[in-house]
Amino acid sequence: MGQIYFNGNSNAADATITLGQQVENGPGGVLFVTGTSHAGTSTIACNRGQIGFYDSASADHAAIDLNGGGTISFSFRSSAGHAIVSNHGAPSKEIFPNAINFVDTSTAANGTFVTSGGGGRLAYGGFTYFSGTATAAN
Repeated sequence: MGQIYFNGNSNAADATITLGQQVENGPGGVLFVTGTSHAGTSTIACNRGQIGFYDSASADHAAIDLNGGGTISFSFRSSAGHAIVSNHGAPSKEIFPNAINFVDTSTAANGTFVTSGGGGRLAYGGFTYFSGTATAAN
């Protein structure tokens, strides 16, 4: 499983990032954004991978696509910024659905979130969770 880290005050700028493979039981990738780093205007495809925004990190204006078991977590004081996140449902009942998690004091801020149903018979739709003092904000 590959890993990508943006630490400190780093910026993904307009990068195109693909985590994992879009195949059943394929390996995922991990993207960690910490400190005051941000995803910029990057395009991120998360295929069975994990994305974590921690500390005061921001998804900024990124376009993020969760596919087939992808997870994105916003923790501590992190923010979705103005990101556009597509949370697709699982393509089949054998694949765990995607999840978006907001915990601690994180915020969805001005982000746009599209959560879809499952793609096959008995397949789960995407999930979005808020816990702790996390907020959907604007």
